[in-house]
Amino acid sequence: MNQTNNNTNEQVAEQLIEAYMQEKQGSRVDSLRQELYQRGYKRSDIVQLAIVSILRSRQSR
Repeated sequence: MNQTNNNTNEQVAEQLIEAYMQEKQGSRVDSLRQELYQRGYKRSDIVQLAIVSILRSRQSR
């Protein structure tokens, strides 16, 4: 079972962006992206989720 199944869509998107930024986790990037695609999200939806998640995390600091 994928460990991201219990995460919200925004959490998965945020993890995806973090993995992209690290660039060392290519398989993690693919896994997270695939998880969101399986949930029915399109590429533009994933980007929007990631942006919202990043903005929220910055506001809560």
